[in-house]
Formats: sequence, C-alpha cells, structure tokens
Amino acid sequence: MKQPSKQQNGAKARPDKPHLTDRDRATATVRAIMVIEEFMNLAPDMPVRQIRLFLLIALNPDRPMAEYARLIGLAPGGPSARHFAALRSDDETEGYGTKKLRHSGLGLIETYPDPNDKRNQLVRLSKRGEQVRNSIVHFIEEDHSIGQQYKVRE
Repeated sequence: MKQPSKQQNGAKARPDKPHLTDRDRATATVRAIMVIEEFMNLAPDMPVRQIRLFLLIALNPDRPMAEYARLIGLAPGGPSARHFAALRSDDETEGYGTKKLRHSGLGLIETYPDPNDKRNQLVRLSKRGEQVRNSIVHFIEEDHSIGQQYKVRE
C-alpha cells in the first residue's frame, strides 16, 4: 500500500485541498497574529486554555460548565473553575459557608442556571464577550490592509 506523500514541512499532502499561495499563507498567518493580539490586549498573560475556553463558548454557547471543562482537558471544578472565573465579570458568588468569593474577571462570559437541571450552570458570552468575538470574526473575514503592518510581500 502506497504511503501518502509528505510536504516539505512534514505535513501530509491533501490532494482534495487547493494549493495555497505564499500570499494566502501569509494572510492566514497575519490574521492569526491579529486574533492573538486581540487576546493580548484583553489580558497580556492570558493562558492558552482560557483563550480556547472562550472560543469554545463562542462557538457552542449555552452548554454546561462541566462540558467545556472536559473539552479543554480539565476535570470540572478545581483548576477549570479558575479559568471560568478569569473570563467572568467582576461579581460576588457564594463560597463555602457564608463567605463571599470575589471574582475579578474579564467580563467575557456569564453563567446562568440550567432550566432543565438546576445543578448545572450554563455558559454564554456576555455583551463584552460578543464584542470580542465579533472583533475576531472581523479580523478573519475582512481583507483590510492585511499584511501592511507585518510587511507581507506580494
């Protein structure tokens, strides 16, 4: 059986995909940089898992927190709770006993009770989160002077 051919970078060749020009690759790379910069402007030290969590929520809103935690490779609670808290708004929530826990988050997501199962919290983008998502979509869809800032050659 013949093995698929390899491209120079070690990736498998995809005969069903059209060949990308150097300009196409450069444009895609610049768009990726612009998306990363959008997150860096929000929080310069934002972990990749939080970025991934935000993008998963933007793509599939109104799902339980536990489902998103599994998708980013974390068990529900514990470390995953910190990622959600970082993306949530500044708010106070009930902690253990009567102690209130203060979250100082980015205000990108909001949680609300699952109407079908009160034990679950569902997650969606907040108004600010929707603005960030729309900005990211704009970077990806628009071809406005892509590359001028990064000296992409024709």
